[in-house]
Amino acid sequence: MIWDNFRIALQAIRGNKMRSLLTTLGIIIGVAAVIAVVSIVQGLNYVIENRLASVGATYIRVQPRQDLNDPDLAGKEVVLTYDDGLAIMDRATAIEHFNPIFFRGERLRYRDRQHSTTLLGVGASHQEVNVHWVDQGRFFSDLDLDRRAPVCILGTEIVRELEMGDEPIGKEIIVGQGSFTVVGIMEEMGEMFGQNSDDLVLIPITTCLLYTSPSPRDCGPDLVCRLLLE
Repeated sequence: MIWDNFRIALQAIRGNKMRSLLTTLGIIIGVAAVIAVVSIVQGLNYVIENRLASVGATYIRVQPRQDLNDPDLAGKEVVLTYDDGLAIMDRATAIEHFNPIFFRGERLRYRDRQHSTTLLGVGASHQEVNVHWVDQGRFFSDLDLDRRAPVCILGTEIVRELEMGDEPIGKEIIVGQGSFTVVGIMEEMGEMFGQNSDDLVLIPITTCLLYTSPSPRDCGPDLVCRLLLE
């Protein structure tokens, strides 16, 4: 009986080759699509869980509320300034670190090479309140922040684009209109949701107050506060 059923099935396949081929192809594509979707979802869950785990439970992010549907905010420019962050730090005694972040597009230059990237002005010397970790060199120190030092930390994509070689630490690059010394290289993060996390340049927020125009002190919507509780 089993052999007869098998023989009949083979005869049906030979008699309908195109239909059999299309059916087999549909099954292959369907299974592959399910496997691909499951793999993508699991990969995103893994990345998001790692990002949240690295931030920790004592992390708070504060940013301006922009809701065009809220009648109380209609016609108002809601901003968060650097001075607001300092006021939060002064009044909220449970906060241990305060890291303001200013971001904007900027052009870099090293010798005859130029590259457009995203500039981040960060205000903490403590890596636990920052998204990125340094792979080579060092992060900003309190002395860099106090002296408004012209130092910067580069992403790996910038090092490649500017062709800075294997030893970029200590080299001078032009960020906007100012000259900065490279003190660190961020670890390679890759892309997420179409954004290249390695194509960034970081400078101290206090230096950013001097070298950028408009100043982060006056450019409230671009300022984000990262707070770390005790």
